[in-house]
Amino acid sequence: MTMYSIQEQDLMYLSMKTIIGHRTSILTENRRLSKKNKAPNLGFDNFQNIRKNNISDL
Repeated sequence: MTMYSIQEQDLMYLSMKTIIGHRTSILTENRRLSKKNKAPNLGFDNFQNIRKNNISDL
């Protein structure tokens, strides 16, 4: 097994954390976007659109 200096170990640990963190943020963003596209938005935005278009029924 290769012996690494403390600095090298720190660098490897940090780069690994960065890669994992980056991947996690991409997955979170994808999940957020897919939810946003799938789920109908029945919140405030929808209410504003209904008022704007003068649609009486939901």
